[in-house]
Amino acid sequence: MRMLRRVSAVERRTKAGLTRSMGAATFGYDLSVISYVLEAPDFKSTINTDDANYIGFITSSLLLGAFVGSIPASYVADIFSRRTASEWNIFLPAPLAEC
Repeated sequence: MRMLRRVSAVERRTKAGLTRSMGAATFGYDLSVISYVLEAPDFKSTINTDDANYIGFITSSLLLGAFVGSIPASYVADIFSRRTASEWNIFLPAPLAEC
C-alpha cells in the first residue's frame, strides 16, 4: 500500500487561496467582457439606445446567466470535488467557446 504524503498547513492554505483567487479572477473576467461589449461601437449601433435601464438589464442578465451556470457546477463539484471542478472551470470553457 502506498503511503500518502502529509501536506503541511501552509501548503494547504496556499493551494486553497490560489483556487479561490481563480474564481475571483473569472468573475472579474466576466465583468470586464461585458464592460468592453457595452462600449464597443458595433454593439452601440446595434442596440441604438442610451437608456441606462436597458444597459443595466443587459449587464444583470450576464450575471444572472453566470449564476444559473453555477447551479450545475455545484453538482459537478459534489461528484468530482471542488478542486477538480475549479480546474475544469479554467480549461474547459475555452474549447467549448470554439464550438
